[in-house]
Amino acid sequence: MKIKAAIFDLDGTILSNESVYAEAFNQVLSELGIETKDPHPQTSGVGLQANWLKFIKKYDIKTDLSIKDLINKTQSKYLSLIDRVTFKKGFEKFAVELARHNLKKALATSNDKHVLEIVNRRFKLRKFFNIFTTIEEVENSKPAPDIFLLTAKKLEVIPEECVVFEDANAGIMAAKRAGMKAIGIANHEGFESLEGADFVVDDFTDISIETLTALG
Repeated sequence: MKIKAAIFDLDGTILSNESVYAEAFNQVLSELGIETKDPHPQTSGVGLQANWLKFIKKYDIKTDLSIKDLINKTQSKYLSLIDRVTFKKGFEKFAVELARHNLKKALATSNDKHVLEIVNRRFKLRKFFNIFTTIEEVENSKPAPDIFLLTAKKLEVIPEECVVFEDANAGIMAAKRAGMKAIGIANHEGFESLEGADFVVDDFTDISIETLTALG
């Protein structure tokens, strides 16, 4: 079936920011007395709430701060470091190519609306995407397919006409469960972490419109 729409994850996929989020998590963990010694303590693709629930259990964290408080502190740290964030190599050129071929484009992120609005202003994301979907709009986060199914509905296409770009295993699983094609964008964990993708690339310079045509 012909691909009519491309759905992109945000963090670690179109933005090179996983190491920045890692630093934000580690700074908040340090304030709680936890020194992880891990340059990437978070699980990619699942969102901040899931990561904090994991940290609390893993490190037996005792704190009066709520999950919401921990998320807000992490987001504040991240936004203070946002000058370090850049687009993933080749993304802007690839997005222009998609537009030339009239493919619909959407952003579906496990991040929240508030942070997306700030990132949008900085990186002018609206010139690349027709539709935005954030974690607040769905009941279940990745690897559940909810966010991609809702995004396809907004784009007015069926799931089989969509290809998803993801940097995390949870996102690849969500895309496949939604009945969509999936292209993995390699992260610090390497290609192995994206098992299940239709194929995996280092960055957007390795993808062309012919790549998507071959998926149809």
